[in-house]
Amino acid sequence: MSLLVKGMKRQMTVKEPFDFGAAYMSLALDIVSQYCYGEQDCWNCLEEPGFSEDWQTAMINAFESSRLIRYIPWAAAPLQHIKWQWLYAIDKTVGLYFKAGEVS
Repeated sequence: MSLLVKGMKRQMTVKEPFDFGAAYMSLALDIVSQYCYGEQDCWNCLEEPGFSEDWQTAMINAFESSRLIRYIPWAAAPLQHIKWQWLYAIDKTVGLYFKAGEVS
């Protein structure tokens, strides 16, 4: 919770609209990733500027594009052999998806 408050204070200094959706999604992602993967592999979304808005966009886009994977499931298999950083450079949503799948 202290990281959430710290991030809110940091966001106030930027003088941009505060995105509660990104803040709470980052909190949830940090809690789940720390619980599942341990403190070392926590994604630390709360510490990123803008509460890691990339993750919020990726989650929304993932749900929107889930129909494609549903009807063409084999499309994801070749992408598993490419580093997630390269995929992220091409398409943030796909890169973040494979980054999440890489942690084990």
